[in-house]
Amino acid sequence: METLASEAALLAFDEGRPQQITLGDLETCRQTITPLAIQDAAAVERMQAWASTARRASSPVVAAKTQSLRAAKFRNMN
Repeated sequence: METLASEAALLAFDEGRPQQITLGDLETCRQTITPLAIQDAAAVERMQAWASTARRASSPVVAAKTQSLRAAKFRNMN
């Protein structure tokens, strides 16, 4: 949606109508924009796969064994 508005603003500016976007400008630009879901379908599929494994922000955090920061720091140095 942001891209559509930006493109319509540029079109209006090019036609000598700065800050005067019309519905026609939006429709003209809509026909030329390819959605990300089509343009980069593989990236969208990767995001969807990742999202299916993520914990919902509103779900409770499962209590886990707490480790010291020092142990975590040294564990990641391999």
